[in-house]
Amino acid sequence: MQFSKRLLSATIALSTMWLGSSESNMASAATATSADVAAQEHFSETLKSSFRNWDENGDGFLTEEELDEALQDPQIKGNQAAALAAVRLYARSKWSKSDLFDQFSLADLMPVNSETGQTTEAGKKLVSLYEKSLKKIEKASPMLFASGVPHIEEIKQGKTGDCYFLSTAGGMAYHTPQRIIEMIQKNDDGSFSVTFPRHKPISVAAPTDTEIACYSDAGDDGMWIHVLEKAYATYKNKKTKKYAIEPLDVVTHGGSGARMIMFMTGEACVRYPTSSTSDEDLRKHLQSALEHNRVVNTGTSGHCLTILGYDPTSDIVTVWNPWGTTTNYSTVHKDMKNGVFQLSLAELKKYFVSILPEQDRQWTVADFQKFE
Repeated sequence: MQFSKRLLSATIALSTMWLGSSESNMASAATATSADVAAQEHFSETLKSSFRNWDENGDGFLTEEELDEALQDPQIKGNQAAALAAVRLYARSKWSKSDLFDQFSLADLMPVNSETGQTTEAGKKLVSLYEKSLKKIEKASPMLFASGVPHIEEIKQGKTGDCYFLSTAGGMAYHTPQRIIEMIQKNDDGSFSVTFPRHKPISVAAPTDTEIACYSDAGDDGMWIHVLEKAYATYKNKKTKKYAIEPLDVVTHGGSGARMIMFMTGEACVRYPTSSTSDEDLRKHLQSALEHNRVVNTGTSGHCLTILGYDPTSDIVTVWNPWGTTTNYSTVHKDMKNGVFQLSLAELKKYFVSILPEQDRQWTVADFQKFE
């Protein structure tokens, strides 16, 4: 169901989970143990049958390059893609803590130690990642826009640093979905051409099952967010030349919510610090942008979100967190539903460092330089 602007002033309700009887809990624990064993075996068998195909040079070790090559292989699907995604995500977490890129043997990745018969710490993480990846692949829609237009309800950021991208794309999908639709064209060979404002078209292959599992996604709403992000990554990677094999990684290490607005919309963006901008001016900028369906990002020093609405009567702001979760956002002490929560203007000023409204004019080089 699409978020409706008629619901912006409604209270966001969250369901309450109740514990069952002790007998029920014991049965659940037994079932979980059985399920864990089944998941271990499923992952192990898939890993053993796939490892040689991923190990291109046949030396018995998986390198970063080999994982990234396999990641882009459209022939790797379903269980095998989920297993590959689990290994790639596990490797990413290891590499993020070290400048050295580890190589992994089959034994390193097996969830159960062959000598002791015990589940390894790496195994627990890999099996968990495998199950999550499999669910993402199974849920993903093969269509570009599953219901004709993009929505934000199903977007989930996951453990990637692309909040600046998702907030901007999500803001556009919410306020002016037609702009997203007009950017993407499907080609006869199954690839896509994405034309960002004031840029030449960028062609990208359809996202593979493994890419869908490894990066942020829009679930059963379609693959539009994957296609957009892959196109932006391709553009950005040509500039940095840092991730020659798997360009999507270039997007996952953070960025500017303001610069992203300018790139995605072709319009300028201005930063208004909440600490030094008067309440009256903040209200004016929010109303002006949102009444004209322009994107307005906001956030902390380390996380970008987008503003969906502002009610001048109640002074309440509605915000979307690209985590997309239905849980508590501890930073602002608010419960979220699919990432959406409400707070007062005073709370916005307290918790967030600025607002970044899209402007009604094209960006200039000077606009971009302000956010370097």
